[in-house]
Amino acid sequence: MSLPFSEESEKALLCSMLIDKEVAEKAARKVKEEVFYMPCHGLIFKAIREAVLAERPSDFPSLISAIGERGMAEIGGKEYLSSLYTFIPTGVAWEHYYGVLSDKLDRRNAIIASERISLLAADDASLFTEIEQIASGIVGSRVNQDGIVGAASLASELSQCFDAIGDDDNRGVSMTLSGVKDLVKRIRPGELCLIGGASGDGKTSLANSILVKSCIPNKQPALYFSLEMSTREQGMRLVSIAGRIPLEKLLDRIPLDKLENQRFAKALTDLHTSKIAIMDQVVGIQEAFAIAKDYKEINGLDLVVIDYAHLMLGLNGHHGEVRHELEHIGKTCKWMAKKMNCAVILLTQIHDGDYMPAECKGLMRHPDIYMVVSADQETLQVLKQRNAPKGTCKVQFYGPSCEFY
Repeated sequence: MSLPFSEESEKALLCSMLIDKEVAEKAARKVKEEVFYMPCHGLIFKAIREAVLAERPSDFPSLISAIGERGMAEIGGKEYLSSLYTFIPTGVAWEHYYGVLSDKLDRRNAIIASERISLLAADDASLFTEIEQIASGIVGSRVNQDGIVGAASLASELSQCFDAIGDDDNRGVSMTLSGVKDLVKRIRPGELCLIGGASGDGKTSLANSILVKSCIPNKQPALYFSLEMSTREQGMRLVSIAGRIPLEKLLDRIPLDKLENQRFAKALTDLHTSKIAIMDQVVGIQEAFAIAKDYKEINGLDLVVIDYAHLMLGLNGHHGEVRHELEHIGKTCKWMAKKMNCAVILLTQIHDGDYMPAECKGLMRHPDIYMVVSADQETLQVLKQRNAPKGTCKVQFYGPSCEFY
């Protein structure tokens, strides 16, 4: 049995340390060398960490000198070390890569320990306490001191949580759409909502309607990755919904009547005073994670929308099967929601007939909520919901402004 590891995450973590001095200082004190499965990466990490902790230079020439001639031969020479500097564009998501590598290390340890347990269990001369010690060692090796919450602290935190009942601050994104709100009341902080639909079935319209009817009036900061449409077109769609103005008129610059002009002016004012930002550059999921993290530090963040998963294919450092890359996108979106304590909406295409995400049924493993929308049939099916029942509801769709209400 081959042991699990992630070459891409190992390279990404090393690149993060090489291009960002602040990341290198944090990672040198937190990351353990054993998370690197590939010996060459462990050697490079050790050289960076030793330089950082000793407050020595860790630039390219200094690392070559620190690694030594023999070590450079083992890692693949200057060309390989140089290639790591450009593996990812930014180092802000280094903790995500470290989390992936820690998970792989835990799995490797579990496999090795299970093999030892099998041998001991088959040996009548062995003591069962030996098996128990190995099993407890697997659990013990996963303890992260930074993540431990004692019972007293947990009780205090829960008490504060329930004391704040009725306070809507940081409670996620409310569903105000008729029909939908009876099944899904809100997308909570830390939750991933996957919205599926066939082409033209209203995935983007549903996400836009949530933005306009929840985030704009509540002044909630939201970041929309519009990978298919330009910022201008996406902005027009939001204004169309907010002002109930036919989208065709805005796109084709058709003159508005007096009432539409009034609604248009109010919609622009509402959009201008909102905390919504739109990005129309096509980026991979790791870069989107980094951008969202930077945005939150400055503006706060209650909601991230990614429209849509399949447009990120080929941009995530994966060169294997499409289904593996899509599952990686879904897993990272869930990590984004949890890490940044915000709601995340990811849109996906679906297979005709079975309502499963196209090319990757495994994408369903990661969201807390999975809903499939059909504007033509005016239905929304909640096929998965961790904290509430599943079901189907009727929704109302207004075609001229591509709006659910």
